[in-house]
Amino acid sequence: MAEEKQEYNLDFDLGYNGRIEKVGIEVAKYSDNGRLFVGLIGDDGDGCPGSVADLTVNIPEFPMEPGESAITGDMRRQVLKFIRDNRLAEDTGKTAFSGMGMYPVFRFDLDRLAEFAPEDVADFRKTWGLS
Repeated sequence: MAEEKQEYNLDFDLGYNGRIEKVGIEVAKYSDNGRLFVGLIGDDGDGCPGSVADLTVNIPEFPMEPGESAITGDMRRQVLKFIRDNRLAEDTGKTAFSGMGMYPVFRFDLDRLAEFAPEDVADFRKTWGLS
């Protein structure tokens, strides 16, 4: 991830005891295939960013277009609500299978992600030859 000043101004429902975490969005590429990674980061209390949740999971054997990614099975209800509430991506209707899991594939809005992580999205676009 490029060095960017991250703002933690989005609400993420952790799914227990009504706990809401203030988060920012992290955008990166999976190292083995350059596919889109999207995660949530928050301030762990000492001013350092820490991972709160991954929104995506890498399933290399499933064909996807640049900007598409499988949605993690961890905290799926909260993750899907966050994605929809913040207009980050749309469901493609495709489902990726890996092991025993089924993962919905979403097409992320790179322009919207760039509002939160402009340098990282620019790097992703450059990798894939996207404007």
